[in-house]
Amino acid sequence: MASEWHRGSSEKAGNFLSIMQNKTQSVELQINDHVKKLIEKNRTKLKSIISTVVFCATHNLPLRGKTDEHAIFNDLLHFREESGDAILEEHLRSAPKNAKYISHEVQNEIIDTCAAILRTDLVNNIKSNEIYSIMADESMDIAGIEQLSLGVRFYDKKDKVIKEEFLGFTPLHHGLDAETIANAITNTLTNWGLNLQYAVGQGYDGCSTMAGKITGVHKRISESFPMANFFHCASHRLNLVINDLNAVPQIRNTVATVKEVTKFFRENSQRRAVVGSLQKLCETRWSEKYKSIRKFHAKFVNIVEGLHLLSNEGNKDTKQKAFQLYSAVTSTVFIVCLEIVAKYSAQLEIVAQMLQGVEVDLMRVSKHIERLVEVLGADRQNDENEFTALMKNVAKTAEDLGLTLTTPRVTKKQCHRSNVPSSSGSMNIADYYRRSVFIPYLDSLIQALRERFSDRNQEAFELFNLHPKNMKALTRKEYEHSLEVILRSYGSLLDNFMTEGLLWYDLWTRDNASAESVNKICLVELLDHNHAFFLPNVSKAIQIAITLPPTTCTIERSFSTLRQVKTWIRSSMANSRLSGLCLMSVHRDLIQQSKDAFIEKSIDLFAMEQRRMQFLFK
Repeated sequence: MASEWHRGSSEKAGNFLSIMQNKTQSVELQINDHVKKLIEKNRTKLKSIISTVVFCATHNLPLRGKTDEHAIFNDLLHFREESGDAILEEHLRSAPKNAKYISHEVQNEIIDTCAAILRTDLVNNIKSNEIYSIMADESMDIAGIEQLSLGVRFYDKKDKVIKEEFLGFTPLHHGLDAETIANAITNTLTNWGLNLQYAVGQGYDGCSTMAGKITGVHKRISESFPMANFFHCASHRLNLVINDLNAVPQIRNTVATVKEVTKFFRENSQRRAVVGSLQKLCETRWSEKYKSIRKFHAKFVNIVEGLHLLSNEGNKDTKQKAFQLYSAVTSTVFIVCLEIVAKYSAQLEIVAQMLQGVEVDLMRVSKHIERLVEVLGADRQNDENEFTALMKNVAKTAEDLGLTLTTPRVTKKQCHRSNVPSSSGSMNIADYYRRSVFIPYLDSLIQALRERFSDRNQEAFELFNLHPKNMKALTRKEYEHSLEVILRSYGSLLDNFMTEGLLWYDLWTRDNASAESVNKICLVELLDHNHAFFLPNVSKAIQIAITLPPTTCTIERSFSTLRQVKTWIRSSMANSRLSGLCLMSVHRDLIQQSKDAFIEKSIDLFAMEQRRMQFLFK
């Protein structure tokens, strides 16, 4: 009979062989395997919770309700249980209250974590492309807090497209002066991980706080970061052009009347049924403003007939208001001005829509405005023929409505309106309104476009001389001067640029490409050209050119998200939560592209803090 020592040794030897032959696992491995399965289960629980938070954020849904029993977040968790999520169901049923991870505090932590992951990915992409421009604007939220929206514009070398990315909101608690805003921009972007030494442009609106030449926000930032040149948003400038037309009183009154009539019909369903749906005239939504005037003009006859009908039917207030508006829109001056405004608003609508595109650059904006001024100038030179064509439409509208066209009474001395000499007769009526409205309107429009879109950033525009079309129009000496100007502005980013720039000139001047094919090449396409491949600093200069911000439309669009997220019933939302929810809402497509990876990253970051459940294998 074997001794006890022999039996113990045999048992140990058998266990050793079993482990070495992978028939069983050691105790340590068994413990580790158990921990691994526990962590995987815990992560599955948290994944369901984070996924629900992300779903609410990307669809602008409120997570909370009046009580937790009526909260959308909790209802979605129960919906997941009913859909067969057994692990989540077990967790919500059996987990202790302090480890369910569905409280309001945990929701805020998850939102902050997801926002941090998303912003880090965006910032890393920006940093990998090195050069970018700052875009910012501010707006008041529903709670009366001024929110500064921050974003950047850059060229993505991997996707080979221009991108404008919203990075988040930061509150302006300490005032709206230039110093406070400038500090908020620089400190926030630095805290988010961006190096402002690579900022080559700043895009803001034209208010004195932002655009002031002595103490404005852009001036304060450019003192510390001299390459960050300021560019006034082209969409804001175009809106200022339209505002400048208020110098023509008849045009100003016509637009105001259009706004009042539109508001009148939109106030209730009975009025709306008379003429159908009318586009709201919004002063801040530029494209909608032009579209509203265009659609109003198209339905003008029906609108006048509807006002006449409502002035005889309905309640007292409706009759009174309809009669007042009917009297205003049936005047000759209104019909003439509406015809003028509708024609040129349609042209400006195209410009406004073009400016809202991310792919547009400063050169394209400048060239398009130049062509538009030329078209308007041609109309001004040929004003008699142009206005005669307009008056045919006016006469047709008056005939459809049974109206007689008239001119105001002319006196020897008049201080409050146009007093162009004219007598009765159709041609004299046309002459009166051509001289009193049409010519002043065109003169004001042309002058405003030239002033608002003048080349205030001439040094930055030298970058666009790197385009072969512009380059071939310059002598070598003029081109060398252009390179020197570029070096003064961006020399710290462009090493050996003068040598590469002159070689770039020689290559293109000797290139046999036709002028037509060269003109069709856009700046982005130049970066993929064979010549640019061997001249990295020229490529970088072109990259700077397309990175300069022509508009701040991307930042303006973030305010629409702000109003969808922070509503009257969510007005007490904290700023960190607000910024995180808006960031996920704006970049919902980016999240959906790799949602599983995004949630896994969020779980890893969330688990870095001390938690009651283990989510990481240590």
